[in-house]
Amino acid sequence: MRVFSFYHFNSCVLICAAALLAASPSPAQDKQDVEVVKLRVNSTVALSTISDDFIGFGYETSAVAQSNFFTARNSAMIQLYRNLSPHGLIRIGGNVSDHTRFVPDGISAARTEREVTIINQTNLLDLAAFARKTDWKVMWGLNLGSGSIPEAVEEARAVHAALGSHLHSFEIGNEVDALRRFANDYNAYYTAFLDYKAAIRAALPHPAFSGPDVIGNWAWLTNFARSEAGDMKLLTQHYYRGGAGNPGSTLDKLLQPDQSWDARLEKLRQLCGNHHLYFRINEVNSFSGGGKLGVSDTFGSALWALDFMFRLASHGCNGINLETDVNQLGFISHYSPIGRDAAGNCVARPEY
Repeated sequence: MRVFSFYHFNSCVLICAAALLAASPSPAQDKQDVEVVKLRVNSTVALSTISDDFIGFGYETSAVAQSNFFTARNSAMIQLYRNLSPHGLIRIGGNVSDHTRFVPDGISAARTEREVTIINQTNLLDLAAFARKTDWKVMWGLNLGSGSIPEAVEEARAVHAALGSHLHSFEIGNEVDALRRFANDYNAYYTAFLDYKAAIRAALPHPAFSGPDVIGNWAWLTNFARSEAGDMKLLTQHYYRGGAGNPGSTLDKLLQPDQSWDARLEKLRQLCGNHHLYFRINEVNSFSGGGKLGVSDTFGSALWALDFMFRLASHGCNGINLETDVNQLGFISHYSPIGRDAAGNCVARPEY
């Protein structure tokens, strides 16, 4: 008999369904070849604590600039959120966050990373109304790549005022280990981070910060954790299995274990344990660049997403933010858990 240990998710039905699928023979199988798999769940042992907001979505900041998207009127998307969890985390950031300006009375404009996205006060109020309707919180990324400290302070004030208790934390910069501004110089980045944080702290009462929001530079993660452990909400990193333009980015690759990633997760667990922190993979999906057509939009990607979440949970990860909707290149990503129908209504896709 094989004995499996399962983690306690709120939705135990998911576990039972997965077990049935794994154990059920296909009609074509000879009964003599069927292997009986028995599952025994030990409910007395807690292997890992899973946060209430483990499930999350990630968006480019340009998503906020879209009209009738993050609003209390978007009943279809609100219901999709509620179907998943009564509490979750929305991460607003991505490459576009480093090419975004907050203009309180300006005309909002959702643009690609090659241009400047404009968000205004109405956008923020709409996002806040959406957050209250879903009871999900928001992690907000500020412009470190091309913005200034005064602009960041003004934007942070407005976001804080709009979201109130639904603001989870601020992040300063996106994928900072790849920003040309710092030329792979951690000390230059960290100096800029401290300057931004000090200015925001001077303007707001007790704002929370997460970071460093790296692609994967381990030295930057460890340095940041060591320095900021006592003053941060979450340690954050991104993950993609590969690039969409790579011919090797196939479904077979996606469904194969990524041993180097498993090793990274264990190192993250140890790092955060040493510094009494939690970590979150706050930007993740199958293949970067919007995903791969015919791979990232198939039900095979749903199997990958489910397995990925179990792997994160098994290593004590705080949660996941699956990237969805419009990407930094300006189109709705192939991997998006939430898509849109012909009428523009939000609909569930395979990863959802």
